[in-house]
Amino acid sequence: KVVPFDLFPAALLEGVTTSKTFTPDQPGDFSGAQVNIKTREFPSQRSVQFSAGTGFNSRVIGKDLIFSVRESGDPVAFGASPRALPSDVSNLDFTGSIDPVTNNVAIESFRNAWSAPTRAGVGNASFGLNIGGTDRVFGKNLGYVLSGNYGYTQEIADDQSRGLALAGANGEAEQIDLYTGQTGRYAVLWGGIANLATNFGSHSQVSFNNTYNRTMDNDGRREQGLSENLATTLDIQRLRYVERSVYSGQLVGT
Repeated sequence: KVVPFDLFPAALLEGVTTSKTFTPDQPGDFSGAQVNIKTREFPSQRSVQFSAGTGFNSRVIGKDLIFSVRESGDPVAFGASPRALPSDVSNLDFTGSIDPVTNNVAIESFRNAWSAPTRAGVGNASFGLNIGGTDRVFGKNLGYVLSGNYGYTQEIADDQSRGLALAGANGEAEQIDLYTGQTGRYAVLWGGIANLATNFGSHSQVSFNNTYNRTMDNDGRREQGLSENLATTLDIQRLRYVERSVYSGQLVGT
């Protein structure tokens, strides 16, 4: 779902197969939307490709927007550790009573990041590097396909509305507690493939294929509205960080 297709350089592809119907070699939950991308095992000649791109969103660049708090590992999607639950909290036994001193220590152990700050938006950027070829190693052909990609984007969701529904006198839904605001997100997506293949004798071949992808979404949201239950105006700020990674390794013998 999050694989950047720039990882697969067109010059190093052997074939692309799309499966639209059930086949015996597919998993039981296969739903007919699989795309199998096969890279060349022994590229005929060495190739090196580098790409770079940039872009901007006119609603983002150069404007002060709501974003989430940043950490040093965010640019490479490794920012979860500073946001982890502190040990003073995870080691507490919440089934019993907690004395005030322990309670205060646990509260103070959280990092001091509770609000969505305002920062100037910047442009988007992406970079890619692809290398492929076949070399002689220990008297054997060694085919290799190496590819990497990195992308950084910022986006804004403006004029958002959120409310609750309350049953009216005639059974119709009435809107209460309406909040309006803005969400700013910056996202990182990077990954790579490293495929190696070699021959043993004249009738045997071994391939080792690896794919790794990592992505991060960091959202900051701020909204204002009237809480009818509390009869007061609320300023709500929320931080949301999601980090994902997936690795796939495949050893093939023919």
